[in-house]
Amino acid sequence: MLGSKVMATNSPEVAGDDTALVRATMAEARFDGSVDAKHVLERLKDWRDRTHKLYEFIQKTLGTEFTYDRTGKHQSFEEPVQRAGLSKDEVPALDILRIERPQGTLRALVMPGGLWVIGVNARLDLRVLGSTNRQKYYFLVDKSQPLSGAENAAWYIVDRSNRLEHRALTEDVLRFVIEASN
Repeated sequence: MLGSKVMATNSPEVAGDDTALVRATMAEARFDGSVDAKHVLERLKDWRDRTHKLYEFIQKTLGTEFTYDRTGKHQSFEEPVQRAGLSKDEVPALDILRIERPQGTLRALVMPGGLWVIGVNARLDLRVLGSTNRQKYYFLVDKSQPLSGAENAAWYIVDRSNRLEHRALTEDVLRFVIEASN
């Protein structure tokens, strides 16, 4: 995909070291250790920042053919958040992205799925609606190391019907998924 901007990093130190990422995410998922509320809050803020940067990429890539609504919010109440004792007011909200045709027809919805997922640094759920009410489901996963920052996010798209195939999220792939799912 020559000339296509990429929302995924293919460098080994960021995205290719799946073993290190699995170890890092498994360590956080362990139930036998203490949970540091400050660390959990840092992870939640980092997830918010990476997700919102991804939404900016999506909106810029798809352009004015669509309208966008980010007023819906999601807050994580996953196990580490609960174990850290964070209140609802402390947990940062992530936007839910609605992608609509100009006439107001919902085309796609991107919702945060989970931060503490073994083997990835967060998962978002993408639902694409076709013109005949046919729906297609994808995962958007970040393969960057935890707390490596929004600028180092390495987003990949995974078709839920073929979870072993991870494709770098490029402008071309995104346009194909959103526009070719008529």
